[in-house]
Amino acid sequence: MPEEIIRTLSADGVRYGYRVLPYDGSGGAVPRTEPTLILGGALQGMFGWPQMDDHLGPATDVVTADLPGMGGADPLPPGPSADLLRRAVLGIADDLGAPRLNVFGFSYGTAIAFGFAQRHPERVARLALGGVPV
Repeated sequence: MPEEIIRTLSADGVRYGYRVLPYDGSGGAVPRTEPTLILGGALQGMFGWPQMDDHLGPATDVVTADLPGMGGADPLPPGPSADLLRRAVLGIADDLGAPRLNVFGFSYGTAIAFGFAQRHPERVARLALGGVPV
């Protein structure tokens, strides 16, 4: 399995991070699809998705995040946070140099993923939502 890469970014002065498990090469010379960004629930950080590494690693780069207010990231500032979280996701895509991402949002991450796809449809190759609150 390839070595993971941890990066730290900031949006509006709020520090956050992401983790990349690079494509492992077992599925061919190049990944079969765009990097896949996994956005989890409020208590799920960047290290909480080992099952995704195992299942997606043979096809693509697996990207997990501690967005502002999650895991080891800075807390969210008071007030509305949806725009800040979308900018953080965009920052990850830009830092990766990825024109488009596959985005999977789970639980709390569904709203972030959906909002990002609405605001930046040109940056989303595929969108999957799981554990959607109703």
